[in-house]
Amino acid sequence: MASDQNSGQSLAVALGHINTPETTQVTSKLEILPIELQRAILEYVSRRDVLNLAQVRAMSYAARLNIYTSVSLRLAQHEGFIQDVNRFMSAGSRNMSLVQNLSILNSKRRRILGVCSIGAPYRFGRSGEWRQKRLFTEYSILFNRMMRILFSNTSGLRTVRWFHLFKMDHDTFASLFNTHVDTLMGIETYTLTGDEIPILPGHPSLDQFPRLRIGFSAFQASGCNKILNPSVISLIARLTRRLSHFVLGDERLVLIVDSNATTRSNPPYIQMPLHEVLQPLAEAQVTFGNLSQLDIIGIDMTPLQNQLAPLRPTFDLYNLRRLSLVSCVGTEGLLNVLSMPAPHMMSPYVFSRMRLKEFCIRYEGPTLGLKIALVRFLTSFTGLELLSVLLDDEPENTMIDHTGFMYAHGPTLKVLVWEVRKQNRHERPFGLEDDIRGKPAFLELLSQTCPNLQELSVVLNMRLLYVRGRGFDRIHSRRPYAMLRLPHLKTLHCRDFLMPKGRLLTTAFVIDATKSIATMFLDWAFHFHRFSSPLELLAVVEPALDSERALCKH
Repeated sequence: MASDQNSGQSLAVALGHINTPETTQVTSKLEILPIELQRAILEYVSRRDVLNLAQVRAMSYAARLNIYTSVSLRLAQHEGFIQDVNRFMSAGSRNMSLVQNLSILNSKRRRILGVCSIGAPYRFGRSGEWRQKRLFTEYSILFNRMMRILFSNTSGLRTVRWFHLFKMDHDTFASLFNTHVDTLMGIETYTLTGDEIPILPGHPSLDQFPRLRIGFSAFQASGCNKILNPSVISLIARLTRRLSHFVLGDERLVLIVDSNATTRSNPPYIQMPLHEVLQPLAEAQVTFGNLSQLDIIGIDMTPLQNQLAPLRPTFDLYNLRRLSLVSCVGTEGLLNVLSMPAPHMMSPYVFSRMRLKEFCIRYEGPTLGLKIALVRFLTSFTGLELLSVLLDDEPENTMIDHTGFMYAHGPTLKVLVWEVRKQNRHERPFGLEDDIRGKPAFLELLSQTCPNLQELSVVLNMRLLYVRGRGFDRIHSRRPYAMLRLPHLKTLHCRDFLMPKGRLLTTAFVIDATKSIATMFLDWAFHFHRFSSPLELLAVVEPALDSERALCKH
């Protein structure tokens, strides 16, 4: 169990003693400061010192707010979770009432054999699932029962993230709404298990409550025939104006399909069309006017024939502030429809209506048609603040045109993720420093058109001398670090291998060599920019592989 930052079992023991009576000690006049200012001060205090301050009168309330407002509860995947939950709840009702954001996650600690005498010891199979299904079911039911007790003791609960081996069941899902219907703002989980039960049957409408974010990561298990089950449909249909963020899809299923693409024994995976998944909502004739964020993962987005406005009237894609498409078949057709000119107008319909501020796309094996559709869509409107483009297995030798989106969204863009990977991973990645077909280089144009950019993630080769005989020319051209001229750039992510492959290198050597390469890169960059760059963080990580896809979520 940990809060915000995981610090192991010792932190869980320390939290249990915070409920002790406050002392009369006053170290300074900090207690007369506003709570917001006290919490800002505590952000610069170490975790252990915050635990100590929770028992000092001057900073007790602010310290307890920092500890309990957002809690990541790591619980054992076996009978040990009973002790974990009881230890956390021993903090007392006064501290439990401060919890607003709760994450239920798997523990990193292993079970100690022989500590429990009830039942036979379980065993995990190669797939990570329990072999004793009956015992697993019993513990899953008990786990959900204890979570319902925990939720009932947190009166101010606002968001719940449930990604544990024991899945959330319908009883727990319904109890969340029954207990926290006035304050609940977000639920995110893999799927719902068990028998379906009505959710808030006495509330015909939920429009008067705060906006809600619901995320189902495994829609194929949420109901029969890969369609959302009736109880969830009934709940969503009553949200209408309250629902603001909807996440639909299965990231794990997409990973399995990617890793087993060459396995002949597995049947071909066919993505479920989105209009069929949402068919019950369309039949209910409900509209979500306040829906502002839509994340789709591994679902067929092909629009119906002669449909000028996809997903309408249920969803209005032109009213979204965030749209994320991850490994979705039919993305090309959807983008073409969204960027079509309006009837009797020369300009695209999207230009006058689109309110999009964040757009994320990931696609494996992009075709020429998809790249053309993507460029057309990005240039059909303006105003993006976050853009994340990840194209894997690029079959061509030329990178997608980058000039269009920079001219269209450069003045407003604050976060940019641009990662285009060649099909042959051993080839040199696409260069961002050279002109392409007579158009300005990526980094050079970026420094000219994106003055408000604060965070950048690109495939940046920081090895200035990686090509023999061209190292000095590359340094003198100043192109590798042109982006550091941006006045507000604070974070730079380098998504590239800095160490050559095929060598037996220790981890310590790789870390030291990476630091050396990054330091040399920054030394030259700051030298040419006279140390005027606002850069605060340089992150060097490996490229996004099939097993690491979190970058598209940003």
